[in-house]
Amino acid sequence: MGANTNKKIYYRAEIITKMKTMFSSAIMISFAYLAQSLIVITDILLISWLGIDEVAATGFILRLYMPLFLFSLGLTLPIMPLAGEAYGAKDNKNIRLFTQHSLILAVLVAVVSVIILRFSIDAYLRWLEQPAHIIELAKDYGYVFIISLPLMVAGSGFRSFMNVMGRVKPFMVAGFFILVLNAIFDYWFMWGGLGIEAMGIKGAGYATLLVNIIYLAIMVYFIVFEHPYKPIKLFTKFEKISFKNVFKVFFTGLPMSARMIVESLLMTLYYALMAGFGTVFLASYQVAYQIDTIIFLIGIGVSVTITTQVGIAKGRKDARDMLLSSVAGTLLMIVLLMSLGGLLVIFSDIITDLFTMGNEPYSYTHL
Repeated sequence: MGANTNKKIYYRAEIITKMKTMFSSAIMISFAYLAQSLIVITDILLISWLGIDEVAATGFILRLYMPLFLFSLGLTLPIMPLAGEAYGAKDNKNIRLFTQHSLILAVLVAVVSVIILRFSIDAYLRWLEQPAHIIELAKDYGYVFIISLPLMVAGSGFRSFMNVMGRVKPFMVAGFFILVLNAIFDYWFMWGGLGIEAMGIKGAGYATLLVNIIYLAIMVYFIVFEHPYKPIKLFTKFEKISFKNVFKVFFTGLPMSARMIVESLLMTLYYALMAGFGTVFLASYQVAYQIDTIIFLIGIGVSVTITTQVGIAKGRKDARDMLLSSVAGTLLMIVLLMSLGGLLVIFSDIITDLFTMGNEPYSYTHL
């Protein structure tokens, strides 16, 4: 009996130690994902100062964009378990092979998605019988914003690779640098100044596109010139494309992202159903969804850490560490999400006020 008790105490101590070990990595990865999503949230925040119609219009774009983005994003997720397993086995060739295959497949799908979106926005909004001014606002923002999709997907793939290599701080710092830069460009392009004419809602799209180009350039620099990424030769030594490995990437990534894609499609459906209620309801939903995204991405960051740690442990053939990483990571996710959710509830009024600056008060008595 005493021996079993001691084993339980020892295992609990191992879990706590593992949680502490995973915490710093999970937070950095979460913040990196959050930083890129906060670019969109910053867009919505500043667009909300233009007016309710503008926020509602961007919602149509983001709801159409998100399922295709998540599908492309899902094809970068296999980098973590597949390249992670190769990293655990110290196999640089397979690290490079699976990273390159994932990136190529994901970016190709993202490019096709841009084409689909470009030719569907107008028809989709007309099908929903949206007013002409909402359609024009959505097109002004959307036609520029969607070009960022392949850049965001490539950036996600690079983050996954850097995470596998065990050095996540560079892309976290870069993420928050471009977040600040995006806020500056958003305000500058939307309201004009210093030789730039005010572009309104379209300016937010151009700001997002520009900062994603900068972000990608920063990460490429780190991968090419910095350790531990440099020895992998990700951009200088290309592995032969194998359909077998392409299928492996595809069928590893799709199940990992399937739930996110389904949930995103449901959100797209909800937004379409709400279109008949008017722009106030659409704008309110859009703001609430952005706040919810913050919690969601913290969970994604922790799950990325779990997937990578399990992949590396698998490469070392360490079944105990695979189980330990899964249990500790899940508990860590529960603690972080409950804590963050509580904070957002406490500060909900302040957050709401930020998104409604400059807009007239609205009450249900107007219905």
